[in-house]
Amino acid sequence: MQKSPIPNILILNPYSLNHIGKISNFTEFEWNKKAASQADVELWCPLIEQNTALLKKENLIYLDDDHIAVIISIDEELNDEGEKILDVKALTLEKYLNYRMITGTYYATNSYVSNIMKDVVNNNAINPVDEKRKIPFLEFGICEENKGGPIEHQKTGGQLNEELEELASTYSLCFNVTAKLKQKKLLVNIYAG
Repeated sequence: MQKSPIPNILILNPYSLNHIGKISNFTEFEWNKKAASQADVELWCPLIEQNTALLKKENLIYLDDDHIAVIISIDEELNDEGEKILDVKALTLEKYLNYRMITGTYYATNSYVSNIMKDVVNNNAINPVDEKRKIPFLEFGICEENKGGPIEHQKTGGQLNEELEELASTYSLCFNVTAKLKQKKLLVNIYAG
């Protein structure tokens, strides 16, 4: 778990990946990273105009290319001193993979798990048959091939992220989504755990 102080918390527009502001006034910050699934992020900050203008659902919290998260909720609370604060919850970029269901039936025989994971992401989020299902800015980063397996695997339907989490945890692999902000890229990485 990573706690404050964090020097710069930037806020990005999720549709352009452009920087829209900086949160410089906050009281606490936690980043609970998990190897094979999305991390939980929580930020507490004063209820002031600058913070409320920037902290909106779906906006991105950006520390660096390896630490970027999607805001999922913002709640107003009272702190111990009776002051109004914002409690902002976010999930790392793997959350974007929750937005895609696996279409059709995926079947692989005698394939390595890392290759299966890459195929499933490619078919449902990076290069899907239906262009509307493509996740903007998403492409492959570091993807180790021929790890975990070989196995026979069949999957029909279900959430993409859940399938990746199950495969990764069962076969000791990891995956994440990082960014290359200057190049406007979100990168899916698959590697041995």
